Parts: sequence; C-alpha cells; structure tokens
Amino acid sequence: MQLIKRSLVGLSFLALLASSVSASAAPYNYAQANSSDMSTMAGNFCTRITNTSTDISSKLTKAEDNRGSVRLDILAKLKDRKDKRAVDIQAKRDEAKTNFEKLIANLTATATTDAQKNAIDVFKTTIENAMTTRKTAVDAAVKAYQDGLDALVGQREDTIKAAAATFKTAVSNAVTTAKSSCAAGTDPATVRTTFMASLKTANEAFRSAVQVKVQGQNSQQIESLAKTRNDAIKAANDAFKQTVKQARDILKAAFPSA
Repeated sequence: MQLIKRSLVGLSFLALLASSVSASAAPYNYAQANSSDMSTMAGNFCTRITNTSTDISSKLTKAEDNRGSVRLDILAKLKDRKDKRAVDIQAKRDEAKTNFEKLIANLTATATTDAQKNAIDVFKTTIENAMTTRKTAVDAAVKAYQDGLDALVGQREDTIKAAAATFKTAVSNAVTTAKSSCAAGTDPATVRTTFMASLKTANEAFRSAVQVKVQGQNSQQIESLAKTRNDAIKAANDAFKQTVKQARDILKAAFPSA
C-alpha cells in the first residue's frame, strides 16, 4: 500500500500544464513580425495590408493547431500515468491478498481446537472487511483528486480559448482600422505604427490571460487537491492498521503458546 500513499502527479502535472501555456502563449510572433515580415512596410504598408492580414491569419491558424496538439499530448500523458498507476495499485492489492490468504492457510494448519478455528474465521472476516473499507476510501480519495485535476484542465482550456478569441477579435479590429486609415489617406508609416502597437497590445493581453505561474492559483489548487487526497489516504491506512492490531491481539489470545 506504499504506492497508494505516494503523491501521484502534483508538480509533474503542473509542469505539463505550464508547457501547454508556453506552447500556446504566442498566437502571433510580434517580434518576428516587427523584424522581418513588416520591416519594409513603413513606406508601402497600405499596399500590403491585405497580404499582411492573410499572413497573420495563417499564423493564427497554425498557432491554434499547435495548441490543440499540445493539449491532446498532455491529456494522453496524464491518462497514461493514471492507467499505469491503477495497474500498479491493483498489482499491490493482489499481492497483499495473496499473502493474506497464505497467512490464513498457515494459521488454519496450526489450529487444533474449535476455538482456534473460530478465532481464525473471525480474524479473516475482520481483516477482509477492513481491506474493503480501506479500498473504498482510497479509491474515493484518488477519484476526487483526479476529478479535480480534470476540472483544472477544463478551466485552463476555457481560459485559453477565451483569450484566443479575444486576441483574434483584437487583430481583426486592428486590420480593419488599418484598412480604414489607409482608405482615408493617413500616412502609411503612421498606420503601420498604430497597427504594430495594436498587435503588441493584443499579444501581451493574451499572454497575461493564459500565464501560469509556479506559485499561482493553479499550483495552490493542485497542492490543495493533493493534500486532501493524502490526508484521506492516511486516515484510511491508520484506521486499517488499528483494526489489524486489534484483530491480531484477539487472535493471539486463541494461540497462547504461539
């Protein structure tokens, strides 16, 4: 049961979550646009605004695809860890059950009186019930923890989607404003400066909206979920140990010479 008491994902999950934000926090590379895509646009920006908006749209689509791929990869890794953990825990439980059955068989072989045989039956039933009780409590604690993590993943996805939609709208508005300014005869260099400033603001707003900090809210929520799970598992194990001790003492009384 040591495996059950171990911290299951905690910071590893946070690291995965942080990597998702890192991959998704740049829907459009403002720095790149400033140094390459638009380096020659100061004078002829208005003649290239259509191509520029198409290029930005393409980058946004690619960023969305990349973000989706990263999220699917994270979910797959979390599921793999969850499944492997479940297999490991079940293996430990099966091993404990086998060892307990061997213990009962050995005790039964040494029983010489009806009182001793009855004591073994009582001991067996008591421990089996305690095992079931502990299993139920541990499974419930692990499920609550996993459900909490799933909810955090969903919340992060909602946050990123909302931020991406806001970013798209801001970019679209910037393009529309630039085209209108060009049509009104505004100096192309001025239009470009305003346009680039709008892109920078939109980019910074997106990054701020989806930023995950190690000491931030998600970290605190994960730590709280882990503590609640660990406390529940510890309580279940402590109760089980106490029951085993009491049952063992009663059993020993039936085997005074053992």
